[in-house]
Amino acid sequence: MNRQQDVPVSEFLDRLSKSGILSEGQLNEVSATINVDNVDRDADARRFAQELVEKRMLTDWQTRVLCGSEDGELAIGEYVILEHIGEGGMGRVYKARHRQTAKIVAVKLLNPQSASDESAVRRFKREIETASRLKHPNIVATLGSGEQAGHQFLVMEFVDGHDLASLVRNNEQLPVQTAVDCITRAARGLIYSHAEQVIHRDIKPSNLLLSRTGEIRVLDMGLARIVGDIGPGEQTQTQITKTGSIMGTVDFMAPEQALNPKKADGRADIYSLGCTLFFLLTGEKPYPGETVMEVLVAHREAPIPSLTAARKDVPTSLGTVFRKMVAKQPGDRYQSMTEVVSALESCLAEHGLAWLMQKVKAAKR
Repeated sequence: MNRQQDVPVSEFLDRLSKSGILSEGQLNEVSATINVDNVDRDADARRFAQELVEKRMLTDWQTRVLCGSEDGELAIGEYVILEHIGEGGMGRVYKARHRQTAKIVAVKLLNPQSASDESAVRRFKREIETASRLKHPNIVATLGSGEQAGHQFLVMEFVDGHDLASLVRNNEQLPVQTAVDCITRAARGLIYSHAEQVIHRDIKPSNLLLSRTGEIRVLDMGLARIVGDIGPGEQTQTQITKTGSIMGTVDFMAPEQALNPKKADGRADIYSLGCTLFFLLTGEKPYPGETVMEVLVAHREAPIPSLTAARKDVPTSLGTVFRKMVAKQPGDRYQSMTEVVSALESCLAEHGLAWLMQKVKAAKR
């Protein structure tokens, strides 16, 4: 929540001291700055805070929290919070720095509402347990976990880059070869996940991160299911009808997962990855609708959209791969992520030279 609030420098300094985000030496440096510059301790702290940002002693986000214009944590366990970088149904994700090692990480903290919900706490603990099992170059690494003031938190690798949803929003659509490469790399991570008996169940563009070095990482195991294990919070079709809640993101969700998430297997992730491919190439969801129910019914009953009709530079072979990934019945899809990778790599090999020539021609214009 953002709100304008005048905070005097004296109160700002008191909050800064209690926050623990600066060392004693850094606090002394701040105090020395005040004495040298003759800062009015009763004046509004925002200008003084901005000077600390310019000196790189604080981040913009830290000063907003200290000035009361934004809510958020300033420290979690051994980590100093630098900025808020994301938010989900159960908690917030922060960019943070370890006090001793200065390592930059991402920290996911349960929000107060979820922290008081036993089923949400159990689900978050399962996320920590599940994510800790997975170690693969295409999956965001889990580095640790802990508890602060009764609130669980998860420490993850910080990926410097952008999620694919924001990338598409900023660029409208990705080059065909880039989109296929991103999906292929994500699929490789999911080959490993499935081999470890972990089904993601929430594959979507915003859960795929592209780093500045060109690597793809699968994010967020919050809805993941360990095969053979029925976890807390699982919902049957009857429960969905009663509560109106659904586990997953309906725009990218396989029809069978909407009916019964307990029975969703790796082929549901294949379906969601296919829907993600469509979004990366067209900038549109495969089945738009005004209501959740309209979208769910479309996934189950509407004709599969033509990828080649939606985008003319998509080769026919890729359109065929997409159709098989998002087949309505699980038995009609690829039966493993390994098959998906093989099919996508065949498309890249078959059309790689043609795409390269297109780039050469475009560069000459």
